[in-house]
Amino acid sequence: MGPLRASVSSLSVAAVTALLLILLASGQASAHMPIIEKKDTAGFADAIHIRDPAVSWAIYGFLEKPGDADYYYFDLEDGLNVYTELLVPVSPVYEEFRPSYAIVGPGVPGNDAVPFETAPGSSALVVDSPGGARETFYEPFGGITYYKGIPKHTMLTVPGRYYVVVYDDRLMRGDYVLAVGEKESFRLRDLPGVIAAVFRIRTGAVDHSSIVSGNSETCPANNSPSGPVI
Repeated sequence: MGPLRASVSSLSVAAVTALLLILLASGQASAHMPIIEKKDTAGFADAIHIRDPAVSWAIYGFLEKPGDADYYYFDLEDGLNVYTELLVPVSPVYEEFRPSYAIVGPGVPGNDAVPFETAPGSSALVVDSPGGARETFYEPFGGITYYKGIPKHTMLTVPGRYYVVVYDDRLMRGDYVLAVGEKESFRLRDLPGVIAAVFRIRTGAVDHSSIVSGNSETCPANNSPSGPVI
C-alpha cells in the first residue's frame, strides 16, 4: 500500500470512528454489534456461533449460490424470548429477493417443513419475508437502506443448542442482514472490531449486488477484520 492510499485509508477509518461515536452519543442509532459473515457454512456442523442471543447483533450475510443456506447457532441455559428479523438491502437487484429463515432446536414452538435435514428431537419455525410492497428504513451506522422483515419474538424454554438458518425457497441469491437480540450491550473493548466492520460495510464489502446481477464475477476480498467475535 502506497503512502497516499494509506493516508486516505487512515482518514476514512478516522471518519467512520467519528461518525460512530456521534451516532452513539446522539442516540440516532442503536448499539447493535455488526458482524460480517466470514465463511459460507455448509451445514449445522460448521454453523457460526452467536455468543449471546439476548444482545443485539446485526449479521451481514450473502446467499451466494442457488440453494445456498447460512447456518448460525446459540446455546441457552435458561429460557429466553429471542428476537429475530431478516432485512434485505434496497436495490433494483433485490426487488424480488425475499429470503426466509428457520429457527431450529429442541424447544421451538413449531413444526414447519424446511428444505434441509434436522436432528431427531428438533423442530423448526419458519419466518418468511413479507409479501407485497415492503416497508423500508435507513440504517445510519452502515449508511444503507433496507427492506424491513417481520420482527419476530420466539419464546424458547428448553435449554440446549438452537440454530437460525437463512435460505431462499426460490433459490435466489442475495445479501441480507440477520438481526438477533435486542439488548444494547456495547463494550469499549468491542470498539476496534466494530469500527473495522462499519468501515468495511461503508466501503461496499457487503454489497454483492453486482455479482448477483452478473456485472462482476468475483466476491469482494473477505480477509479483513469482521467485527467482534460472536
